[in-house]
Amino acid sequence: MSRVPKLSTRTVTLDVTSSETSSESSETSSESSETSDSYSFDESIVSLNFFTKFRKLIIIILVVIMLITIAFFLWGAAAGFFIYNFTWLSTKGLIGKAPDYWKVFFSKRMYVSFEVHPFSIANVDDVLKGKKPRMKEGPTISFRLISRKSNITYSIDKDDVTFDEKCDAQVTDKSRHNYEQTIHSIVNVPFWLTLLLGYDIYGTYADTQIFELLKNPSVAFEDNSPLTADFTLKSLLFGGHNLFCKSKIKICVKIRHMIEKTKSRTFVLKEDGIDFSLFAYLFGKFNVTATMHSGIRNTKMAGHLKKLNGQELITTWDNGSTTSTCNKIRGLFHFYPGSGNGLQDFELWISELCRPVMFRYKAEKSDDDFLQFEISDDTFFNNLDRHLCYCRNNPRNRYWYRSCFSGVMGLVDCLGSSLMVSFPHFINSAEQFTSKVEGLQPNLQKHTSRIIMYKKNGSFTELSIKYQINVPIFNVDRIPILAKVPWALVPIMWIEQKLLVTAQEMQDFIKVSPYSRAFHEEMVPVNIFRFTMIVVCLLILTVCIILLTLLILKTKPPLELKVKDFDEKDSI
Repeated sequence: MSRVPKLSTRTVTLDVTSSETSSESSETSSESSETSDSYSFDESIVSLNFFTKFRKLIIIILVVIMLITIAFFLWGAAAGFFIYNFTWLSTKGLIGKAPDYWKVFFSKRMYVSFEVHPFSIANVDDVLKGKKPRMKEGPTISFRLISRKSNITYSIDKDDVTFDEKCDAQVTDKSRHNYEQTIHSIVNVPFWLTLLLGYDIYGTYADTQIFELLKNPSVAFEDNSPLTADFTLKSLLFGGHNLFCKSKIKICVKIRHMIEKTKSRTFVLKEDGIDFSLFAYLFGKFNVTATMHSGIRNTKMAGHLKKLNGQELITTWDNGSTTSTCNKIRGLFHFYPGSGNGLQDFELWISELCRPVMFRYKAEKSDDDFLQFEISDDTFFNNLDRHLCYCRNNPRNRYWYRSCFSGVMGLVDCLGSSLMVSFPHFINSAEQFTSKVEGLQPNLQKHTSRIIMYKKNGSFTELSIKYQINVPIFNVDRIPILAKVPWALVPIMWIEQKLLVTAQEMQDFIKVSPYSRAFHEEMVPVNIFRFTMIVVCLLILTVCIILLTLLILKTKPPLELKVKDFDEKDSI
């Protein structure tokens, strides 16, 4: 009885031994065939031991690092632009006040030059017989406006700046002789504007109310021919020597009444007569209080008009409609520098025309540092929907002499006088105008309005606005000398308004313009730091994402199972 258990125990022992021997033999065989792989796997388990033990803590740390890195990345990519849009935090401690580029703008006197090219009628006798007027371009004179700004106030909340601007005229020395010289046979602008005022006030009754009283024009206009007159350019532009209606006869009383009713800006009522000046209105237009976007919050709007004389709207066009886009004051304000918009088209407010005009991108200049913009060809295309309000619904436009043909725009609603504006030499004008006069020589290169912009900061290095002022002539049966005069829109003069920025002024604007901060040498170390930080942040984010992916998705190594098996074997 006692030997059976011994044999049993012995048998079990042998079996276990045999089993272990077999297992060990098998493992040894397996290990011998996969020696290198087994050691490599064991080493990887050991190396991951640390990450497994502190897995959750490491994930939290990586997430925190990623959030901090993202914050720095966003600052470098986006918030960094605020630094030089706000003019390097206003460098002088002027945060919340005027940026440096406004200080430069207001500290300088801006000079805008005007080159005036008058026309005369070369065949006066033939026109009185019914032939087309033949135009001849006369001597050029130049004068300039000197802009002075005062009462400057800033509003950070509204992101705007308000100032008073006054302009004074000066004639350049080289054109002073032409300025005083008498030009013969210029169309008699005061006479024809008086006839047109008669149509405006009396309509079809103008024949009996006005024209009948002017059978002999000399009673009101003295010795001047009703078709043409002799003017010095000084008197034609600024008045002082064009007095007519010096007596208080019936026709002159009516003419005074018409001028008062229409509030014409080209006539000046005086005690001893009525004076005429083409540019009498211009200085009143330039003596303004302007409110513009300062660009502190929105750089692209810098220099764009918000208000003129406290008003956001004018009542000039479309019967004074407050919803009409034509009455909205908008666009860059005449010669404000440093507010360009890259390759985008933009509008420029022209006070003389009571409206903005569109400039469109054309090309880069040869040196690639400058961009060229030209005035839109369709500026005076009155058949376009966006331009209809410049001649729509106004009862004055029902008269044949102010039809809304393309290429010409009437200024009666802007100035109170029936002058009409076009491009020089009737470029892009309808045949109804170009076919009625002779002698004009349109030249796109010479007569097209252009703006040259410095690409790196948006400043205008050259601004050239060109337009032509015209007056209609027509036959008047009640005035015998004009009975055969053909209908025509006769050019009085074309004008080039220019702003030229000197090299020193350009350097001043480059240094402070919000568009040039990335190119300005003072910003180089700042931008190197920003761009370096962006690159470093991207690398850190990449590493963190890879580590998180490994920690979250990687399967845990079977260490616990191996330890358990070992314990079971050891206990057996």
